Amino acid sequence: MGDRLTTEPEPIWDLEAEKAVLGACMTVPYIVGYIRAVLPEPVAFLRPGHQIIYTAILDLYDSDAPTDTIAVKNHLQRAKTLGQVGGPLYLHDLMQGALGVGDPAYHAGIVLRHYRNRVGAAEADRISVRLRTADPDDGPELLRELAERLIKTADTITVGRPQRHIVDLDEFLNAPEEEYDWLIPGLLERGDRLMLTGPEGGGKSTLWRQIAIQAASGIHPFTGETIPPLRVLYLDLENSERQSRRKLRPLRIQARDAYQSGQLTIEVRPAGLDLLTAEDNAWLDDLVAEARPDLLLTGPLYRMASGDPIEEKHARSVSQALDRIRNRGCAVLIETHCPHGTGGQKRPERPYGASLWLRWPEFGLFLADDGAVRHWRGARDERSFPTLLKRGGEWPWTAVTDKKLLQWAQIKECRMQFLEPMTMRDVEEATGIPKSTVARILSDHRVEWDALNGMSVERVG
Repeated sequence: MGDRLTTEPEPIWDLEAEKAVLGACMTVPYIVGYIRAVLPEPVAFLRPGHQIIYTAILDLYDSDAPTDTIAVKNHLQRAKTLGQVGGPLYLHDLMQGALGVGDPAYHAGIVLRHYRNRVGAAEADRISVRLRTADPDDGPELLRELAERLIKTADTITVGRPQRHIVDLDEFLNAPEEEYDWLIPGLLERGDRLMLTGPEGGGKSTLWRQIAIQAASGIHPFTGETIPPLRVLYLDLENSERQSRRKLRPLRIQARDAYQSGQLTIEVRPAGLDLLTAEDNAWLDDLVAEARPDLLLTGPLYRMASGDPIEEKHARSVSQALDRIRNRGCAVLIETHCPHGTGGQKRPERPYGASLWLRWPEFGLFLADDGAVRHWRGARDERSFPTLLKRGGEWPWTAVTDKKLLQWAQIKECRMQFLEPMTMRDVEEATGIPKSTVARILSDHRVEWDALNGMSVERVG
């Protein structure tokens, strides 16, 4: 009888699950603590390189350092182990794989279950070797020992989802109120997302450049009051460097000595980004890691990904990339266009593209040609956004504080929402402005009101 052919057993692991978990830890910083509760030890990963990467992630996490690919790469370089894990490209590959991961903690559970099975298989192999040479009478005792060890393995290596603490209403309400983490007091908090729509050439980019320099200079963009200067990243995806310099130079002059070097990082990329690719995701993550902004201003949105902007999956890739930046404690401000009107209808004020963008930001604003600022989605918190801006003054855009002009803007806004021409009584009831004041305001703006309202002077009066 010939020699029996033997083969090595297949390893007990899931390569894709291990890669997904590591990629998520370097992509979504807040997930690391949750993953650690499931996988407390690097040995749960089978691939040695993965154990090294996970150790680096936990080291960074324990020192309150970021766990993005740049931080992990630098940590591994200092430890002289970067080459053992596949180099920077492998870290970026892990990040790319994480973009499609729905629940990293679920994948961590897969990794842990395979680890538990490997430990159990090793125990079984050890007992198996002893059984081959043991006295037959010792067999039952060895089998009982195996069973006890396997039970212990199952008890000690469990899918460690954190114990859920059930919170009662009173306990929930008795928790201390958290203070706002303001970047711009009363206006923007750390982690806020804001989308600004408006017609082409309506001044959105001008307002973004202005806010970038003012925030970096410690100037409130709408009140002019002094605020703590912010670290700002302005990412221009549309204009050339020459065009951007021409627009930014007069704003820098206006900031005078209020601007201190190093507060505002300018990145001009007229070719745009394609956040459907791993390369551009990595490029953006590296840029943000180096700039460390409190506030990111960028746009237009349609230049952040290839493909059909109506497709939800394409929009989701862009929103995930922006949320990674937001999760660093950075407020994200995006400018974008709104759809063209069809069939003679009024042009929508919402953003053009997938419906995801209607739900994504905390604040959605529309900047009209006349400087009116309107919300196209219900704000999730009360903030002191202006209702009317005017062109010119010390800065390209200035918040209007004149009461009559603000009331006129309020009347025009009501007319835009009203389905039919409005009488003076309609205006009074809709705005709460006294009839005598309405009469004076409409008289001051008679020509514009007649064109807007589409009715004769006699009927309005």
